[in-house]
Parts: sequence; structure tokens; C-alpha cells
Amino acid sequence: MSLTAEELSASDVLVLQAIRERGLVTRQELNNTVESVADRTVGKCLRRLREQGFVERRPNPRDARGYLYESR
Repeated sequence: MSLTAEELSASDVLVLQAIRERGLVTRQELNNTVESVADRTVGKCLRRLREQGFVERRPNPRDARGYLYESR
């Protein structure tokens, strides 16, 4: 079952909004930007947003262990 924009949690919306405002962003940058959302929750939001097609994840060319996130 796919989520619609109306079914996103408040945390999902805050994380998605930060990604749309910043463009390509790392999870650490999101953790610092969306201070009202716990770090662990940011990770869960990213997973849900990726699974539902709102966000795309790609390898970070500056850090082989990390990823960059952008909205679709």
C-alpha cells in the first residue's frame, strides 16, 4: 500500500521539506537541520520516504560509506 502526501507523518513532512529546500543532502545534514525530529526518527522517515517514492538515495562521492538524498 502506498502512502499519499496526506498520509505522511508530521516527521516525514519535516524531513521531506528539508530535502526539498536543501537539494542533495546527507543524513547528518538532515539530523542537524530538522532538530525537532530525533536522529533515529530521521532514518525511519528516510526509509519510508524512499519506499514510497518521495525521496531518492544515491552514493555520496565524497564519502564512500554515506549517501545523498534528494526529492523526486
